[in-house]
Amino acid sequence: MRSRQAKLTVYVPPEPPRVQPLVLRVTAGMNATLECESRGGRPEAQVQWRDDSTGKMITSGVTVVKDKLPDKKRVTVRSLLTLFPKKSHHNSTITCVTSNDALSAPLSRSIFLHILFSPEVQVLMYPNVLTEGADATFVCKAEANPSEVTYKWYIKGQLLANETSRSLTVRDLTSDFHRNAVSCEVKSGFARKVTVSVGSWSTH
Repeated sequence: MRSRQAKLTVYVPPEPPRVQPLVLRVTAGMNATLECESRGGRPEAQVQWRDDSTGKMITSGVTVVKDKLPDKKRVTVRSLLTLFPKKSHHNSTITCVTSNDALSAPLSRSIFLHILFSPEVQVLMYPNVLTEGADATFVCKAEANPSEVTYKWYIKGQLLANETSRSLTVRDLTSDFHRNAVSCEVKSGFARKVTVSVGSWSTH
């Protein structure tokens, strides 16, 4: 009587994923490479990237490299992600998710994103309709990272040397001010200048 030999397949869970860098500091729009390594899985681990700012998996810009360990059975998988971070990625994470048949649940490790971006500037005018003899206030709203910013104000392209706060008040408006260009310049490692033209005017 012959005995049958059974072929036994042994599944081995991979180690927890390792990512580089742990914190990514980069300027918005500049490309960066993120790396995730899943070591020692049998079968080889499936490695995926998730954009936690949207909750969606990333499928483009991914390169995968596989290497067998000395036992020729377990596999190390390295996934390289080329990312072009946006301002919306600031203070969010990109997560590497790994899985194989030996795991009851996926393993994951996240990379924190610290995105530098130039100021986004909006100049507001109060009141909306300017009156001769009255005052007008201009407010420069800026969102930037780094958040420490400096302000400069210009009228007709001329720098107002002593005006360095986020608001500018022009007293006792005259008709000469009509349709002047009021500019706010914000600096935060980057520089951005926004111009607003005074248009609404009343002679009463």
